Amino acid sequence: MSNLNETNGFIELTGPIAQSKLDFIRVNSYHPIHTAFGARSTPATISYNRINDISNNSCTYQGNSYTLIDIQICQLLHKGFGLPAINDTASAEMILTFSGSDPAGILICFPIYNTGVSNNDEYLNQVIDQPLTTNVTLESLFKDQSLAYRTNFDIDTSNGTNTKSTDTSSLYIVVFPNGIHLEGSKYQKLMGMIGTLPVYTIPPVVRNGLPTVKKSEIVNGARRPTQISTKGEINSSSIATCNKEFTDKFEHFIKPPVSVKATATSSTASCPLYPTSQYKCVPFNQYNSSMDPKNAFVRVTKNDAHLTLDNTIKYNDMQSKQPINPNSIQLDKIADFEEGIAITATVIAGILFMAGVWFAITK
Repeated sequence: MSNLNETNGFIELTGPIAQSKLDFIRVNSYHPIHTAFGARSTPATISYNRINDISNNSCTYQGNSYTLIDIQICQLLHKGFGLPAINDTASAEMILTFSGSDPAGILICFPIYNTGVSNNDEYLNQVIDQPLTTNVTLESLFKDQSLAYRTNFDIDTSNGTNTKSTDTSSLYIVVFPNGIHLEGSKYQKLMGMIGTLPVYTIPPVVRNGLPTVKKSEIVNGARRPTQISTKGEINSSSIATCNKEFTDKFEHFIKPPVSVKATATSSTASCPLYPTSQYKCVPFNQYNSSMDPKNAFVRVTKNDAHLTLDNTIKYNDMQSKQPINPNSIQLDKIADFEEGIAITATVIAGILFMAGVWFAITK
């Protein structure tokens, strides 16, 4: 099972989120996720608590592609995520699940508010009212700040035996606290279409079709499963926002994910990087994370393995706050070429200097 020092399951927050805490975990550069939502000729539909609108929708994260496989409206999963300016309490949550490799899944979550006012509700309104034509896609939801964290969940691999054999997988979770605000009658109509709100369940493809550990206990310093779910339910734990654990585990993105258009032949979107000509090198001690990426490109080399993302750089999608692994970084070919020229010029200059010294001595 997962290490006791690692985050396991979903996180609920207790206590108000102070602005000072948000400032500490704020990421000024662009979002690590890039979304691609394809055009749709017919409105999305809802069946029980699942929205049927997953074709030709994808995202990328840390250079890996993820495919949208599931959209659920469920019981509120991320309690306590209200930002300082949010006074309302959400009563449901819409969760988009993307499937990939590492992490196994990406969850993008939108709390749903029943507040009597409308805000960011164009997408859900079309699901509720079912107009004949529509051009509102999921992309309309991605226009706000978000909180993100990475967590593990445990999979039961015992195959019905009493060995309590488990494996660990991971999720990257992004929550948009401002969420979706539905007008009262629309919210009631949506709840009438769903009935009783179910809990969120991890789709089979993300958990390899295996049961998940819903509850566990600590025995002799190790986590042991006490309740297994064949539906894909996992446990939740709480973190106090005043504790260091909150700032250690969370990031606050003030910019929304970048949206790129999905093509008709592929649901995989490429990362919308700036042209090479727009980048410039900035020494590490002069880099400011508030700089626009195209004006503050930091070149990473294998000699920078001792640097950490916490106090030195924010580089593209690498937001893990872990020491950089030099073997996992692909160096820019142009950078390599330029550095090669610089090294060669230095060597030649040194040879010419020594030759001049030798000539002066022999004379």
